[in-house]
Amino acid sequence: MTGLAPYLPENLLSEALATAREIGDESFRAWVLIHLALYLPEILPEALATAKKIGDESNRARALTELALYLPEILPEALATAKKIGDESFRAWVLIHLALYLPEILPEALAVAREIRDKSDRARALTGLAPYLPEILPEALAVAREIRDKSDRARALTELALYLPEILPEALAVAREIGDESDRARALTGLAPHLPENLLSEALATAREIEDESKRGETLAGLAPHLPENLLSEALATAREIGDESFLAWVLIHLALYLPEILPEALAVAREIWDKSDRARALIGLVPHLPEVLPEALAAAKEIGWYVPKYGRAEALTELAPHLPESLLPEALEVARGIVNRSSRAEVLTGLAPHLPESLLPEVLEIARAIGLEGYRASALTGLAPHLPEVLPEALEVARGIGDECHRASALQELTKVLTPANVDLSFWEKTFYALGTLTRPHFLETIPNLVPLILHFGGVAALREVYQGIREVSRWWK
Repeated sequence: MTGLAPYLPENLLSEALATAREIGDESFRAWVLIHLALYLPEILPEALATAKKIGDESNRARALTELALYLPEILPEALATAKKIGDESFRAWVLIHLALYLPEILPEALAVAREIRDKSDRARALTGLAPYLPEILPEALAVAREIRDKSDRARALTELALYLPEILPEALAVAREIGDESDRARALTGLAPHLPENLLSEALATAREIEDESKRGETLAGLAPHLPENLLSEALATAREIGDESFLAWVLIHLALYLPEILPEALAVAREIWDKSDRARALIGLVPHLPEVLPEALAAAKEIGWYVPKYGRAEALTELAPHLPESLLPEALEVARGIVNRSSRAEVLTGLAPHLPESLLPEVLEIARAIGLEGYRASALTGLAPHLPEVLPEALEVARGIGDECHRASALQELTKVLTPANVDLSFWEKTFYALGTLTRPHFLETIPNLVPLILHFGGVAALREVYQGIREVSRWWK
């Protein structure tokens, strides 16, 4: 319904409204009414009434807040409804957002925020009010300081530091005390954009103390964009202490954005990585900075084993594709041909296609046609269609022949996304509808928004009206 709304003429919008009114679930009905109100603003009061009936407090809060953007005159009513929300956190959230339009309710929003039992949520609500009531910052700070969980406390202090930069040392001190190294790394990188140079030095020292090399590397990479030149050299020294070549290469590549002179060192480390997948990833990461590494990176991608769950040949080739010169594209295609996993082969063909010259497209098509499983073959052919429109009938035929309905629906839905009036004639349009007719009602309806431009092209508004009326009638049969 909402997918069709932008294309419907005024007389059909009223029918769409009638259909929306038949939706039983208040959350869904309110959501549809709010979206239809973009084209029928007179239904906003009705959308509000529906939103007020939503049982779930979170969904009711979300609907009311969205409505406030379009109907300022109903703000008092929205406010009255918001006041009835039982959960203090949700009630405060709605009131804070409504205060953008009704600044006079700020004292009430503050009172509700103060009632929130959970200190982390209370600190967040008070911080949300700070732009409008800066005088409550000391109170928000006091609440934040009482939060027991150090990760949550560090997060609350970091948010407050936007308004109280003098608490940055305290926020950093709390972050340093976080026991979990993942959470500590996240807190440090979250603080980094706000820290002055003297505190950045402390943050770097804290990063150095992280034992897990991957987390230490992530923290160094997160700090790097904010470090002055003298601290970048310290970050580099810390990075060089990482024993694992994969993590070291990854950090060096990130630091090289600010210290380009270390690129040769990063390349040397990348070449020493034992794991073939990690080595390929590191070399490919260097390609934007050292284009001469391209042949070596492609060779490394070729060496990745046939089954690597974390970073396989398909991912490597797809990432390399935009950088490959024409001379290396035939070799990349051969690597793609050798990928055993059919899903990955289909994925990489789609990734390579936009970068291939016309002369190589027939070869890509040949590789796609050789994929044994229909679902993956249909996916590959659909991915090629924007570059080889003549494969559309074949892609449709393959998709239509998929036995499993969920997979067939997925393939046909992907195919309908690439159909345009420029690449579809009337005969193919009829075949497309015949193929879609093999789907059950829910799967078929999911494809309709993709087809609207074609419905208008071949049948005009009258055809769109018929499609819409058909959807409406079926929805009545299957309530």
